[in-house]
Amino acid sequence: MISKSLFRIVLINLLIFIFLYLILEILTGTLIFKNKLDCHYLSCDRTYVYQNDLTKNEKVIFNKDKYGFRGLRKNVDKIDLLVVGGSTTEQHFLNLNDTWPELIEKKFRENSQNIDIVNAGIGGQSTVGHVWNFDNWFGKIKNFKTKYIIFYLGINDIKENIYENITSYDHGKIKARNTIDRLIIFLKDNNGVTYKLVKFFYNKLYLKNVEIIKYEVKNKNDYKEVKKKFNLTKKHKKYLMNNLNEILRLTNDIKAIPIFITQKSFRGNMVDFNLVSVDGFDYYHAEKEVAETIINFCRNNDIFCIDLFNKIEFEYNDFYDLIHTTKKGAKKIAEVIFSELNNNKIQILN
Repeated sequence: MISKSLFRIVLINLLIFIFLYLILEILTGTLIFKNKLDCHYLSCDRTYVYQNDLTKNEKVIFNKDKYGFRGLRKNVDKIDLLVVGGSTTEQHFLNLNDTWPELIEKKFRENSQNIDIVNAGIGGQSTVGHVWNFDNWFGKIKNFKTKYIIFYLGINDIKENIYENITSYDHGKIKARNTIDRLIIFLKDNNGVTYKLVKFFYNKLYLKNVEIIKYEVKNKNDYKEVKKKFNLTKKHKKYLMNNLNEILRLTNDIKAIPIFITQKSFRGNMVDFNLVSVDGFDYYHAEKEVAETIINFCRNNDIFCIDLFNKIEFEYNDFYDLIHTTKKGAKKIAEVIFSELNNNKIQILN
């Protein structure tokens, strides 16, 4: 039986350890160093291995560097072109060499241009997130500099409610239900010694684990008839234009040149002159009207833009879920964008 004095000694030492550990957590986290990256959100220094049934059991290795980027080869002060977007830019389930930003870089290199195109896509980001990135991501990277920024946008901006609470952008953090949740959120957001230790062991233990990703490529028979045509409201358009203006201002502030590229998915389509979609919502006109708003903004502000929505012709097997592209779809995107950059703005990366 443990004596009271021994129990007291153990308890005191445990409390001292907890106290010192909390001090260490605070001293290594964002509470003290406000300019530290939100690596929980950005997935800095993380590696995942997937196996996608649609690629015939090919392993997909998805990793991000210490800055949260994919494909960074030069120093952070010598980036030629940064690509910002959502999951259709990040391309979680494609190997780096199969992603469209990397394929564009390859085409420039084949033309003897030593270009570094860096992927800064984050799943779920709309123009709200793109605004957030400047102060909370790029602005916290010492000596960060890029000549050009491609904004691949539109798909995540078709719903008006994404613009709510833009000044307190919440990037998908879980809501605290109890004290344990609050502690977990704090440790993740603080990005201190605890998060680094958990991330280190997670990468070591799970690096070789394979997650089976099963997606069904749908065809036109899976669509439903759209009964109500989408119309962009004045309020929705105003929100989008405000964000585009802010993106333009922030890009100019860091002395970079913006390039806006519109998007297109296969969630909605015109089949035999009938308007259809996966769930009855008019995705076709929603994406079309957002794309038109972006292109008009470009014209009014003398920004080089690529209207991918109208310039690309997709097929069903270009997607694995009608939104995110397969290797075939990514290759199509790269070919169109490279052609537009090369033909219309060839000096852009010289």
